[in-house]
Amino acid sequence: MSQYTSRRRPRITNFWLGILASTNSAAALLALGAGPAARAFRTVTTTATIVITDDILLCNDTGAAGFTVTLPAREEGLVFVIKKIDANVSVITIATPDAATVDGSATNVISLVAQNHIVTVACDGTDWHVLS
Repeated sequence: MSQYTSRRRPRITNFWLGILASTNSAAALLALGAGPAARAFRTVTTTATIVITDDILLCNDTGAAGFTVTLPAREEGLVFVIKKIDANVSVITIATPDAATVDGSATNVISLVAQNHIVTVACDGTDWHVLS
């Protein structure tokens, strides 16, 4: 029996997904079964580097000493949500791994100081931008 039957959706290759994505047609992607993917959560309790497979990073400073989370190498289209979830009086520092700026600031640092403080950052391929 063939692996394809009349009831099965047509196989969508990365080529076609790229074409559809370039049209910014979410409806077309959803119709073809290429809907939104689940978001990847990761919780860190000490200094860490964000990896491309992270979407949402929860920072739990159990030691109350603060720590640094480093963004990955710059790549256009990367977006991360970072949230401080502990109630300790400590600072979670978000830094870049290189000379990239964050919203044009050469200090390259974002600080989360209060419980439930959230920041969303995005990369345009050159620098990082705070979206919220």
